[in-house]
Amino acid sequence: MRPAMSASSQASGSTNSDIDSLMEIEMAGNLTKLAWLNLTSNLLNGSIPAEIGGFLNLARLSFSHDFFTGEIPEAMGQFPHLSLLDLPNNRHSGEIPKSLGNLVRRNYLFLDKNLISGSIPPSLYRCPDISILDLSYNRLTGSIPPDISSLHKIRIFLNLSHNFLEGPLPLEVSKLENVQETDLSWNNLTGSIIPEISSCRKF
Repeated sequence: MRPAMSASSQASGSTNSDIDSLMEIEMAGNLTKLAWLNLTSNLLNGSIPAEIGGFLNLARLSFSHDFFTGEIPEAMGQFPHLSLLDLPNNRHSGEIPKSLGNLVRRNYLFLDKNLISGSIPPSLYRCPDISILDLSYNRLTGSIPPDISSLHKIRIFLNLSHNFLEGPLPLEVSKLENVQETDLSWNNLTGSIIPEISSCRKF
């Protein structure tokens, strides 16, 4: 369900200093029109440097299927035009940055298959036009917040599966009337199934 990606860079055996150097080179080159940065499926490791926030015209950012570690930098929330943030299949840890709620043009957010912990920040539900939100296969805890109703326009896929979310299934889930697929499996949810869930015609 992930949008098609361009050919990835051919880096091999890269280190954290390599990704830092890449950021320095691109910033020094004043690539102010850079709209798509794709480093998918390489051997890149270390943490993503905060300097990544300098590419203010990015519309798509894909660092999936690498070996990145550490926390996702708050600078990731500085892209005013970003529609795709694709960071799955890495080893990111720490909590989801609250700043990601600033990505008001965000249509696709993939943070799945990492080591991300903590609760889901309410700010993440600010984007009215999101199509896919995938936070599966992490270590997220806490309950599914009522703010999830803010995603009532989500159209394709909501995946919070394979985490450690707990508590009852919130009534607000029934307000996601346009979503085509919702996966909340493999958590620690309790209680009964809410009758209102039948209002989700595409659930």
